Amino acid sequence: MGLLEELEALEAQAKADIAAAGDAGALEQFRIRYLGAKGAVKDAMNRLKEVPREEKPAAGKRANEVKNAIQALYDGARASVGAAGKAVKSVTDVTLP
Repeated sequence: MGLLEELEALEAQAKADIAAAGDAGALEQFRIRYLGAKGAVKDAMNRLKEVPREEKPAAGKRANEVKNAIQALYDGARASVGAAGKAVKSVTDVTLP
């Protein structure tokens, strides 16, 4: 399996994992698994040096697209989880004396 196919599989797996992450703890695990210093995206970027010279431009472009897509998935999910948490915290009972 080439790097381009692995990148496609990585993006598909990230989409499935982010859909299953429902709380802040699961999102943090997602971030570590995919975007961390030893994460899957970093590993794929490091493997670019193994790609033949004529395939590097396409592979590098696709690797950046996948990285940005996974980052956008994480940011969107974090914002929605954060908004849900803030909505619960901002409820004030005005009937208290």
